[in-house]
Amino acid sequence: MNDLQGPGLFERVLSPFPFICGVVLSFLACCVLGRMVSNINCHQDFARFHNHINFLSLHYPTAKQTLAIAREHMNNGQILVIVGGNSVLHGSYLSDQQVWTKHLQLLLGDRYCVLNFALPGMSPTEFGALVADLICRQYERVIFVTYSWPGATGVVGEADGRTLRYFYWDAYHKGLIDPDAARDARIELLTKWRAKDANHRELVLRSRIDSYLYCQDLWTTFSYSCRSTIWTPMTSSTFTRPRKQYQDLKVSIPAQYHYLPENEQAGMQLVRNSVSRHWTGDPAASPLAESIRYCLPTHLRPRSLVLIAHHSPRFVHRLTASEQQAYHAMFPETIEAVASTGCQACELGRGYTELDYIDQVHSSSDGAVKMAAEVTPRVQELARQLGYLNEE
Repeated sequence: MNDLQGPGLFERVLSPFPFICGVVLSFLACCVLGRMVSNINCHQDFARFHNHINFLSLHYPTAKQTLAIAREHMNNGQILVIVGGNSVLHGSYLSDQQVWTKHLQLLLGDRYCVLNFALPGMSPTEFGALVADLICRQYERVIFVTYSWPGATGVVGEADGRTLRYFYWDAYHKGLIDPDAARDARIELLTKWRAKDANHRELVLRSRIDSYLYCQDLWTTFSYSCRSTIWTPMTSSTFTRPRKQYQDLKVSIPAQYHYLPENEQAGMQLVRNSVSRHWTGDPAASPLAESIRYCLPTHLRPRSLVLIAHHSPRFVHRLTASEQQAYHAMFPETIEAVASTGCQACELGRGYTELDYIDQVHSSSDGAVKMAAEVTPRVQELARQLGYLNEE
């Protein structure tokens, strides 16, 4: 009698054909799910990308996910004020309630919606600027606020970003970016320069592949909402927790950590170096103006307000008399350079005291209140010039 039997359920499941089919179907299901969640705002109750939900802790929101945050406010008839730039506008070292954009929202009122997409270390025209650019495709009533240092010899970054280039290429390959002659020409030039850069080639290829698979959207949503598996120094003891469980700062940096002695020399050197950014030629032909033209698309520039910020007087007053004269002379030339591109520009911080800063550039809680009060009328005036208020 033959006791041999056919393969059991376990053997049949693990046979090559069913197993491979299961893997393929699961992969395709993840791709479909990634496309679905890419249009959903998983960052609920968004105030800013604080350090536990930004690149400093290896959390990389995609272009579509970030756009979804703004899309929730598009149908309310509000004027969207998109804030980009670096840690100064991000409000680093300040609590979520003392950050300057909270005060700006209160002063502007319900007619406006302020969204803080600034990030530490960003150039003025990356990330937040690209979000504003993408929103303009779908929503007219947008104002972009960013930040730059005095001096027209400086540049505002690169056409595809400086720190977070993935964000531009993610948006590009997903068809979110409209053509712009100056930016497109710069991107073409950068592509030639980086032809032998393996890291850049890998970034572009990865973004192109992900435009079909949507793995990044799925993973970012999963790690924010369900479970994270990435260890970082900021999340070392609880790195498996979903990122949504990490709160923004609830207490601003204490006063005893303002102007740390060990940072004084570096801060003084930073301010002194800024004097070398003085431009003696035509501001419209300066490196600053040129970089704005190829970084900010033409349609976004009239909607943009660039804040030219003062450093803390604690350091400026230590400059020599000739250095101080050169320092203050940079502000009108910088404003003229920015204005030549079609953007609006204004000084920020003239007359502030040492107590309005915690170091050479970052605002204290008192400084944040002054920033909001100074920027509010500028935003309102730009809204009037753009005709946003006439539509009501």
